[in-house]
Amino acid sequence: MGRFTSELISIIKHYHLHFRKPYWKEILFMLEEYMYSDNDCEELLSEARFDAEMIENQGNFLWRPPD
Repeated sequence: MGRFTSELISIIKHYHLHFRKPYWKEILFMLEEYMYSDNDCEELLSEARFDAEMIENQGNFLWRPPD
């Protein structure tokens, strides 16, 4: 797993982006199945960082919803 891939997975899981938007849930699944190259992840990182920054500014951290 490449550097950008692992960083992207880390951001998604740390900020629970996959629980906030279905878009990130789908991307996380594809990342864990190695369907994205490291170059693809580099392009997605800016968007993930932006969403993470918005969450930091709001101070709204979600826990995992009940099943």
